[in-house]
Formats: sequence, structure tokens, C-alpha cells
Amino acid sequence: MIVKFYRFLLFFIVSLAFTGCGAEKVTIQERQLPRLNPTAYEFNASIDAVKRAINEARGEKWRDAQNLHEGGQLAWKGDGNPFAKNVFTNKENENDAYLSGMGYAVGKSQVYLKDGKELTNYADFQIHLTPISVSKTRVEVFTQDGHVQAGTEWHPFARAGIFVVVEPTSIEEYQILSDIGKQLGIQDMPKLKTPDPNSPTRELKAARRG
Repeated sequence: MIVKFYRFLLFFIVSLAFTGCGAEKVTIQERQLPRLNPTAYEFNASIDAVKRAINEARGEKWRDAQNLHEGGQLAWKGDGNPFAKNVFTNKENENDAYLSGMGYAVGKSQVYLKDGKELTNYADFQIHLTPISVSKTRVEVFTQDGHVQAGTEWHPFARAGIFVVVEPTSIEEYQILSDIGKQLGIQDMPKLKTPDPNSPTRELKAARRG
């Protein structure tokens, strides 16, 4: 009797361990944007002024104002951020900033859904700075490791998240650019485009994040 019990227990644990492992893709929905937002903008400001604006827009003061006392870190070259070291080894990125999520969510995605509910969104962002002249700087925002949580599943003795890889939407990137512009006092940047709740959606087979 005891042997049968332990055999059953072993079978149960192994079954849990492999639950969902064969599912390479997860079905989610993608809400359509009317038009993509810009992910780059040329500011009439020096590179030093733009750096100060980035610190204001996504640095410690912004985190405190948003009550984000845990997670998320804005890093520059020389700060020793381990998530950004591959970015800063490239000489072209020496003026860049890197915004690490540190495992915390960006927020709810306005684009990616499952069963009609907006999915929790995760990503890091590289903020690439290119000086065009003494008084003009181009800023590009690149999303790194974008993924959403598409549900949960059981593993041995615990429930774990199901995370899937998604493409950048242009919403999060342009929100960063807009906040930099606000800090620089720019009033005429284009308005952020977001999908309407009634916007058409399409099914998407998203790969699991490894």
C-alpha cells in the first residue's frame, strides 16, 4: 500500500512538472493601433540637457512620484548595471541610458490581451542618444526583452507565471519620449496614440519566453 502511494506521488509530481511544457505557443489577442507612435524624436536641446531630462523623466524623482519604491533602475555608462553591460560595451552607446525593469512590470498592456483582459507587461528600454549638433539631440527608444504574462500554471508544489514574448507596441517607447519632452518644456509633440477598447483584435500565437 505504501509503495503504491509513493508511486502515485511520484507520478503526480512528474505530471505537474511537465504540465504545459509541450505548449510551445500560447494564444493571446493583439488589439490594433490606428497608427504606430514615433519611437525616435529630435529635441532642440544639447545632449547634456537631454540627459538631465531623462533623469527627471525616469530617474529617482519620477520613481518617488509614482510610488515605485521597488524595482526599476535608470542606468548610465559606468553605473555598473549588469543588465545593461552589453549595451555599454558598444562605443556608439556611450551616451545612452538603460531603464531596467528589474523583474517588475511596466504596467498593463493596452495592446496584448487574453480573454478580453489586458496582460501585465514587462520590458527594459535602451534610450539611445545621438548628438546632431550642439543644440539638437536625437533620442531613440528600443525595447529589450518585451514580454507579457499570459496566465499561470502548476509546477511541483507551486504555481508559476506563463510568460510569452511580444513585439514592441510603440506606446511605451513614445511615453518615454513624451516625458522627456515635457521635462524640456516642449509643447508641440504629437499626441500619444493608443487603441480604443472597441479597436479590432486578432489572435496571435506567442512563443514562450525562455
